[in-house]
Amino acid sequence: MRNPYKWIFRSLLTGLISFVLVFGLPFLSAFVSYQIIVAAGCHPFSLGGPGSCPEGSFANRFLPLSLVLITPLAPWLVIKYFWDILLGWAVLTAVFGILARARAKATSTTTRR
Repeated sequence: MRNPYKWIFRSLLTGLISFVLVFGLPFLSAFVSYQIIVAAGCHPFSLGGPGSCPEGSFANRFLPLSLVLITPLAPWLVIKYFWDILLGWAVLTAVFGILARARAKATSTTTRR
């Protein structure tokens, strides 16, 4: 029997690592954040003025990451603006990792009998 928790765990872990890499790597984070801001219909930062999004927009978190001048700070900004999402994602990943491991142990002891 297949272990569905293992698949969910691997998917969550892959997504978490991808998210951290995409938004934590300096120039890649600026490019992707800019694309998200434009797709959300917000006005990105420019030489003419600050960026803006409607109140409550999910894209507000991406505004600081879209500045090319502060890209060396991208890893710190990801933690600062996405700590709650990262924490929840990490907890979910850990829960499904524990469930996958418990299911694998239960399956291995059942098949040995």
